[in-house]
Amino acid sequence: MKPEDLSDDAIRMWMAYLMNPKSTLRFGGDHAKMEITPRARDALNELIEIGAAEVIPANDQYPNREHYGSTGMDLRDQLRQRTHLNPFEDKEDFVSFRKKDDAELDGPSANISFGSP
Repeated sequence: MKPEDLSDDAIRMWMAYLMNPKSTLRFGGDHAKMEITPRARDALNELIEIGAAEVIPANDQYPNREHYGSTGMDLRDQLRQRTHLNPFEDKEDFVSFRKKDDAELDGPSANISFGSP
C-alpha cells in the first residue's frame, strides 16, 4: 500500500491523532469507558501498514491498553490533494471512538489520550 491508496478515514485519523511526529495515541484497556470504532480501527491499520503509525511500548498502568505512535511520516500532500476533506465541516462523518455499553463497564475509568509524550 502507498500513501495515495489510503482511505479518507485513514487521512482523517492521521490528521486528528498522529500528524505531529511526536504524537501518541493510547486507548482501551481493562475497564475502559470508550472503545475504538471498527471504521477507525481499519483506518489505524492502514496507517500502520504504510508505516505512518507503529505500536509503541506501554508507559502507563492500564492493563491491556493499546499504544501507538507517529513515525513522523508526512501525509500533508495527501491531505492537500483531498480538497473534499474539511475537518471543520465533516466532524460528524468520522467517529473514531465511542462509549461502551454500560453493561461492558465494570471499572472506575479508562481514558483515551493523544498528544506528545
